[in-house]
Amino acid sequence: MRSVVLLSSGLDSSVNLLAALREGEVLKAITFDYGQRAAEQEIKRSTALCQQYSVPHQVIDLKFFSGITNTSLVNRSMDVPTGQEVNINSQKGSEGSAEKVWVPNRNGTFLNIAASFAEGLGASHVIPGFNLEEAQTFPDNSQEYVNALNESF
Repeated sequence: MRSVVLLSSGLDSSVNLLAALREGEVLKAITFDYGQRAAEQEIKRSTALCQQYSVPHQVIDLKFFSGITNTSLVNRSMDVPTGQEVNINSQKGSEGSAEKVWVPNRNGTFLNIAASFAEGLGASHVIPGFNLEEAQTFPDNSQEYVNALNESF
């Protein structure tokens, strides 16, 4: 399997990078800078992971997102939900915290860009770092969404 991996350096995407390396060849790892607060650390850690495993890595600037949303991920005057605000055991609580960090179609944009790289590089797979819990409140994280994109691609 030849793949392109979306890599934020978080737990999910880092594990997926290593799994993709075990399953085949990772042609490129992509890290997005959309103006998020954690961008500097994500880029630093993703770069280090890619260097450690000899994976070609590219950072893509999508800072235009900060001009179309006022989410706490890009607006430093707002607090990012933490602690009790992030309660994955409560649908209502999850929806409340999700609303504060929602970036319109962020994952859809990420996946479409990665699909362009995959096609251009001859990769058969795009590997994101999604998790089941977030799919409950983020529609562009759900299995249905991924299935629809797979069909489209």
